[in-house]
Amino acid sequence: MNTGQTMITIGAMLLLAATVLRVTQGFNNTSTIMIDSKLRILAVSEATSIIEEATSKSFDQNTDTTSVGTTSLLTGVNNLGLDGTETSLDHKSFNDFDDYKCYKTTPLLDSVRIFSDKPKLEFRVFCDVYYINPSNPSIKSSVPTWHKKMDIKVTSPALVRSTSPTIVYDTIKTSTIFSYWYFR
Repeated sequence: MNTGQTMITIGAMLLLAATVLRVTQGFNNTSTIMIDSKLRILAVSEATSIIEEATSKSFDQNTDTTSVGTTSLLTGVNNLGLDGTETSLDHKSFNDFDDYKCYKTTPLLDSVRIFSDKPKLEFRVFCDVYYINPSNPSIKSSVPTWHKKMDIKVTSPALVRSTSPTIVYDTIKTSTIFSYWYFR
């Protein structure tokens, strides 16, 4: 092999090494994006499960067993939340929608690690329930109405948005409006 052939071989090896490096980086980026997407889907699923569970309950403590025809018979704005028969640790004991006010949880997935070098898959769920103004659902009502809104925030150390200069965790936020319909 002469000097020219040696130079061409070295150049080809460098080109091959650069190509392999770029392909490997592409696979790593794709893998990271896929894992991040799966984590976000799990967070949205957690929030959706809470919404489905809450909307399967009665609208209000006072509408649990009987029909109510006036908003004055609904639970007061300052009394939304647990009403004595439920415990904050057991959301299965909740019997109406507003029992989820100030509900916080760490699901059973608390100890799952996807990769040993990544944080645990640990979702923190925070709920808030309040009456809304029917003409503008983004405004909290100071009096009971036929409509309650639930805001849910789901966050996790696994949902990292940025790491410089400080770590910022992403938060998945969703809301639902639950209305009471009665027949006269």
